[in-house]
Formats: sequence, structure tokens, C-alpha cells
Amino acid sequence: MSDLVRLTGPRFAWQPADGRRHCYPDEQLLAWGTHVIALCGKGMAARRVPRAEWLWPTCPDCADQARQRQSDT
Repeated sequence: MSDLVRLTGPRFAWQPADGRRHCYPDEQLLAWGTHVIALCGKGMAARRVPRAEWLWPTCPDCADQARQRQSDT
């Protein structure tokens, strides 16, 4: 038997854009530069970002949607 833990429920990735950290379903990310749609509806290109951008505030709409989707599972 494997010691690996399988996560259940939706998985998300985060991407800083326009002053906020946005969340999107991680299956959208195929490669850097891929156009992704955040849970709040904002479209953006997935990219590597400077560390300072991870300190930006979280998009409240994305956070609410992510919590809701996690609780639905």
C-alpha cells in the first residue's frame, strides 16, 4: 500500500495579476503563458512572478468561490 496522500475535491492554482492574487482551477495551467480564467472571471496569462507579488492581497471573489467549491465536495 502506498503512503501517498490523495487530495480530494477541486484543486486550485494562484496567480498574482493587477494588484491581487487570483485563483483558478489548476487543470487550466498547461504551461507558462497559458491564458487562464480566475474564479472571479478575470482572464490572465499564467506566468512566473516576483516574490513581492505573492504579498498582494487575495481577490475576495476568488477566495469566496474557492471556499464554496471546497465545501461543495
